[in-house]
Amino acid sequence: MKLLLDTQTYTQKPQGSEIGKINNRIADCEREITLDELAIEITKGKTFVPATLKQISGERKRQKRNWQSQQIIALDIDEGLSLEEALENQFIKEHASFLYTTFSHTTDKHKFRIVFALDKPIYEYSHFESI
Repeated sequence: MKLLLDTQTYTQKPQGSEIGKINNRIADCEREITLDELAIEITKGKTFVPATLKQISGERKRQKRNWQSQQIIALDIDEGLSLEEALENQFIKEHASFLYTTFSHTTDKHKFRIVFALDKPIYEYSHFESI
């Protein structure tokens, strides 16, 4: 599957100007990758965008209008569901590819992502919005 994967690794959540640098850099980091490889890269501290982007007027930017395709859906959970609840949820057990905690995760405040892989890429943004 294709997505954007940053080349830099981090040991803590990027802050300030580093976030802008990631946004500028990652737009040109399209990569073909397996789910197992993606999970490994995430554990190394790499940022990913679960979509590909198209060039418009010679620029590829992280903007909705540049969205091209997507096969990975990553749900960002910051509240309302604990990691334990997610791991016990039947739908998540049956359909999620993997879960991972974010840099902001603590034992008191669970912050994690649930990653789903679609059987095939979607090419219509309206389909992505429906999902």
